Amino acid sequence: MSELRKKVVKLAKENPELRKHLLPILKESSEVTAARLNDNDLVTTKDQMFLIALQYIQANPRNFEGFTPQMADKLAQIVADALWRNMKNEQRSAKRLKLTYTPDKVKTFRMYMPAQTRNYKGLVEPFDFKGASDKEAWDWKRDGLMPIDSKLLGKRLPGRVLREIGPHYSGGKFVIIKRDTAGMRGTQDSYQKVVVDESGIITHDFGSVPSIR
Repeated sequence: MSELRKKVVKLAKENPELRKHLLPILKESSEVTAARLNDNDLVTTKDQMFLIALQYIQANPRNFEGFTPQMADKLAQIVADALWRNMKNEQRSAKRLKLTYTPDKVKTFRMYMPAQTRNYKGLVEPFDFKGASDKEAWDWKRDGLMPIDSKLLGKRLPGRVLREIGPHYSGGKFVIIKRDTAGMRGTQDSYQKVVVDESGIITHDFGSVPSIR
């Protein structure tokens, strides 16, 4: 996100009375800039990823019913951050293996957007789990977006946070912690994905994960 855009977003947050004037400007600016991305351009910056994600969200309102411009902006930023981390990991791996790294094109990133926005939508707003099909529920559990019943709920965070993923729609933080596997048989996942509030109390448990990445 450009520095100017950040300043306008901050101004809108701090001055509710100006939002009706500022938000259309932000939306129009994003749509114009994203439209200039050519399908065959190479994606080499996080700003490009952000704009591709935001363009997809704005072009598919049915998938994001009830989303405000701020929520769309937030989801696009989360997706861009995740894709940027993946790119940096791929670059490091290529360098270690002495291979040439070639960035993906815009059209490839546009193909990523349906899955990427679905995977991270739960960080911005809750899913309607009651209306979910069996396959949707399984996908959400797999992607760490569907909370589970847990003995950890309501308890203080045990140990330190190993990785902070991002904000959760409840106002807490999405984090990964060390999992207590004492007494469990066989090979178990070593980490747990949970949400903690400002006081360090666990409010949501999204189950075990095999790594902190």
